[in-house]
Amino acid sequence: MVSDRTAAENDPDYVALGKLPPERGAESGALFGTLLRRYPADWVLKVLHAAHLMNGPDPRRGEALLRDLLKDPPDCFEGHSRLGTYLKYAGRRDEAMAVYEDALARWPWCHQAVYACTWMITDGMTVA
Repeated sequence: MVSDRTAAENDPDYVALGKLPPERGAESGALFGTLLRRYPADWVLKVLHAAHLMNGPDPRRGEALLRDLLKDPPDCFEGHSRLGTYLKYAGRRDEAMAVYEDALARWPWCHQAVYACTWMITDGMTVA
């Protein structure tokens, strides 16, 4: 399962999507298309689709879609987490931190937002 905060969580296509390996991205894209037609108002599903694009076939479009979804998100950290993580690993640390700070401003008691900011601040501080 990719996320349990979506109306599609029990849909057989959604369950199949969560079991597909990353190298089968074309199949994932087709499943997302089917699911988005079935659940057009599902914000989390839209976030997952944008993250799929961002981390795979169309990074620019995926990032743009995700940033648009974050303009007025429901009470859910999912989109911020996915965008911040993508930006961090893409070497865009200042942008990632801004995404996490936005999340923390929206949800000051969200342990995931607090952890994400701490993760950014302390990353690389330990010496092996």
